[in-house]
This record gives sequence, structure tokens and C-alpha cells, in this order.
Amino acid sequence: LKKYTGVQRYIVIPSEYNGQQVTKIAVYAFKQKTWILGATIPSGVTSIDPNAFYGCSGMESVAISDSVTTIGVSAFSECSSLQAVEIPDSVTEIGNSAFYHCTSLKKVNISSGVSSLNNGVFAQCENLREVHIPDSVTSIDKTAFSGCKNVTDVYFGGSEKEWKEAGGDGLFKNAAIHFGKSGDSSNHRIGDVDGDGKVSNKDALVILRHTINTKKLGDEMLAYADVNGDGKVTAKDAMIIQRSVINLAKLPEQ
Repeated sequence: LKKYTGVQRYIVIPSEYNGQQVTKIAVYAFKQKTWILGATIPSGVTSIDPNAFYGCSGMESVAISDSVTTIGVSAFSECSSLQAVEIPDSVTEIGNSAFYHCTSLKKVNISSGVSSLNNGVFAQCENLREVHIPDSVTSIDKTAFSGCKNVTDVYFGGSEKEWKEAGGDGLFKNAAIHFGKSGDSSNHRIGDVDGDGKVSNKDALVILRHTINTKKLGDEMLAYADVNGDGKVTAKDAMIIQRSVINLAKLPEQ
């Protein structure tokens, strides 16, 4: 996808365009489209190129599919309304300053495919509170979280020794560092349509694929996909899940 010229507030990027599979979001494709509130990146996309969503200051949520392997330099930089990011396990590379100055960002889940956190990747995210880093990360640049002075909890999947070897020691002066766990342990039934024991943007993607007949849900999972309880499974259910991930909506109890 080279350039977006639409005016929709919630963007569901198509998996195919003009008969060709969409495999990457190109440089500056959504640059400074300030009216966008949410974006869903479909299965098949492998690369979010540099500056793809730069300056999308109104965007509160983004669902990144588990086919994406690369998030480019400054891809989401200056997305000042983005409140949470869940990076899927497929991602192996996050470019410098990818989430620079995302001032509303409160929580970050980094995927187990990532081995290094580079220069300024989450720098100046001044409202960041909670960071989950897997033990696959063996190198953290000293500027990766520069200016993130309000982080209270960091969950690292490895040991204290591995944390120090990765360069983590001293990065978060006011935060509690928790060793031996990096994933989000919350476990919901309603909304957990991929059956992994948690509700995430992956579930929103599964629902969206169902609504466009790309991958239909089985009867067992349809009940869990009907998040708003209206008897139908639609894009509205996916949006509620996306909003719940960043704490803008609550999921119903089982």
C-alpha cells in the first residue's frame, strides 16, 4: 500500500488491492493523517515501512497482524494518542525511533521474536507506565526508553543477570523490575477467539477475517466473538476488543 487518500476514521487495510496481495505499508503511506482513530493491519503484510504512520496524532489503537516481521524506523513516531501497543511474536525487527514521542502510550508488550531494542525506539513516551520485555531481547540501547520517566513496572522474561547483560541495568530508575515473566497474564473468555487464554489484538484480527469471509470461525468460537452480545459477529466486536486492549472499553464477564 503506497498512499492512503481516504477519510475514514477507522481503517481496515485490505489484504488485496487491485488483485494483488498487500505485503507492506509503504514509506509515508499514512503520514500525518490526523483524523484516523484506529488501524488494522491484515494478515499477509510483512513490513510496516519507515514513517508509514508518522504523525497520525489522533490514532488511539493499532492492530498489527502476526504476519508482520519488520516495523520500520519512525513507523509510528509522533502518534501522540496511541495508548498501548502489542507487538506480535512474528516481529523480529523494530527500527530506531519506531514509537518515538507517543506521549499517550501507557503499556507496551514486546514480542518474543525481537532480540534488540534500538536507538530511541520508545524514547520520550513520557506517560509510559508498564513495559513487557521477553528474554529473547539480549540488547537494549541506552536511549531505547530515554525520557520515559514515569514507568512503574518492567516485566523481563529472563534473569537479573541476563537483564544486566542486555544493558537494562539503570534504564528505569523509578520502576520495579520483575524477572522471569514478560507476558500479560490476564485471561478472559469473552473475546478470546483464538483460544490462547488472553484477549488481544490478534482476536480482533480473527473476528475481522471472519466478517470478510477470509477465515470463518467455528460454532464454538462464535459465542466468544459476539463481544457486545447483539447476537451477531461484526467489526464492532473487533473494535471493542481493540479498545479493551488499551483500557478504553471493558469486556463483559463470562
